[in-house]
Amino acid sequence: MNILLKAGRGLPFGKGEQVNMLTSYQDLSSRPIELDKYVLACARFLRYGRNDGRKICNNLLMVFCVLLTGLLVSPAFGQEADGLKEFPTKVGAIVKTKKKESPIEFLQNSIRRRSYNEDPDKILKRFPAADLDKYPSVFYDIDGDPIDLLDEGEVIPDYILDMPLWVVNYPDALTDVITLRQLAGKGFLLLEFWNSHCKPCLESVIRWEESQSSLEGDVHFLGIALDQPYRVPLEIEKRNWISTHVIGRSALALSKFFFNRFSMGPLVWIQDGKLFGISQGVPKDPQLFKDILSGRVAALPAEITFKRD
Repeated sequence: MNILLKAGRGLPFGKGEQVNMLTSYQDLSSRPIELDKYVLACARFLRYGRNDGRKICNNLLMVFCVLLTGLLVSPAFGQEADGLKEFPTKVGAIVKTKKKESPIEFLQNSIRRRSYNEDPDKILKRFPAADLDKYPSVFYDIDGDPIDLLDEGEVIPDYILDMPLWVVNYPDALTDVITLRQLAGKGFLLLEFWNSHCKPCLESVIRWEESQSSLEGDVHFLGIALDQPYRVPLEIEKRNWISTHVIGRSALALSKFFFNRFSMGPLVWIQDGKLFGISQGVPKDPQLFKDILSGRVAALPAEITFKRD
């Protein structure tokens, strides 16, 4: 301890490599040891008067802080944060990763907003009736991370049925957010994925609009607009559609879930909460369309089935 407080003074001179071999004080240098001011200050700090309670508290607090700092920087084995998992790397090290995302978190994080937006002045020049305050110009991208696609007959998961969907042209004008669960009860729910630049998509929606009044049974239709939000209400008004359509990020999320990509044209058939099949839009044969919805045809014919990659 004396040697320590003297900052190493008194160790063998010129024999640093033999420090661990010293057996007696006879090996120490006989050089006089000068008192170091810093050493004296450290030693003075460790001394305190019996009656000086304030110094005692200060010194004890300082010692406590030093000990606590040592504990904080030491490894906390067995105290890893919840949600972290470990896996070995090629060199055998342990790497910690973030908690695995829930399905809905994975789906939401797979839709990313682009930094680019259209010039509002150019939009209004082309579409003077566009309501950019309510329906802004927003571009989204769908990432390519793999997702397990549903097979025919599988149940639509709860997180999809309960996901909030931003809609336009809903029968109740005051409602602009719904869920698939509100429509996917008994009977069929049809989801048409479209874009204003996709002619076959628009024709499919038109076939629904023309036939929906003559259909039997419990059938619901929901357009999934993979388009700029401001364009959708303009298209609906221009074509005098009565159907409801999903817009914005939630529309892209549904496309990711059913196709793992941006996909325009297919019609998703949901029956009694299960995936019935996917066709290439609303069937062009009105009678076939009615027969499928009425149950006279048990499955989608191969010639109209949409093949996912």
